[in-house]
Order: sequence, then structure tokens, then C-alpha cells
Amino acid sequence: MSIKKFLFTGITTCLIASSTIPIFASAPQVDLNNPLSISFVLDQLEDKLEKSSDKQYKIDWDFEIIYNNGKVLVVIEYDKEDAKAFKKLTKADLEKLVTAIATEITTTLGKQDIPIQGIIIEDDAAQPTHQFAYNNGKLDIK
Repeated sequence: MSIKKFLFTGITTCLIASSTIPIFASAPQVDLNNPLSISFVLDQLEDKLEKSSDKQYKIDWDFEIIYNNGKVLVVIEYDKEDAKAFKKLTKADLEKLVTAIATEITTTLGKQDIPIQGIIIEDDAAQPTHQFAYNNGKLDIK
């Protein structure tokens, strides 16, 4: 066997052996009885959402997600500097944003029927701009 063939075969075998194959069709379930596990997973999800939603609709979003007594509580916050852009959002835009976030939460926790409640609030405001509830794939936003 030539050195070129040996190297090619070895490299090809390593590449094939090291390629990743998805094992789960959906995210593995998080132990909802373990507060440390839930807290860690939700902290990671907050970071993921902030990176993926950052500057969506020209708004800088921040998220806080808490699991408490069998439901998820979400705070979606935007900066006062982005209030003008926020006011331009339609109800459909907000529904799309909240539904995407709720879907991420249910997928990450591996539980599609978990109730999610939350608010959307400007960072300096005393009262939320909107409140929402997401149950079994249905969104109610006010």
C-alpha cells in the first residue's frame, strides 16, 4: 500500500468515524424535579435566545426564564432606547416572537404541555407593555 493511499484511507476513516449523527429526534427531557438541572438548562436557553433574537426587529432583547411550581415564567425585556422600534411592532410580530420563544422552551424542557406565562416590559418601566400565556400551543397575548 502506498503512503498516499494509507494516509487517504486513514484520514477518510477518521472523518467518517468522527462525524456526528443525531441520536435524538427531539431534545432529551430535562429532569423537572431537579432545580439545579432546570436552572442550568434555562440559563443556557436565555443566552441562546439573547444571541438568536438580538436586534430582531431592531430591538435589543433580554430574557429571564424561571421554572416554578410546574410552569415557566418568562420576562422579555427591551431597552428604553428601543421603545420607538417596539411601538412599530404589530401584534403578529409579537405573536411570532413569543411563539418562537415558547417553542424553544417546550422543546428544551422536552414537555410540550408545560404552561408558560410572561410579560414584555421596557427595562425602566414599572408596568409591563404586554402579558402573555402559552398553553398547549395556543398563545394569548394582551
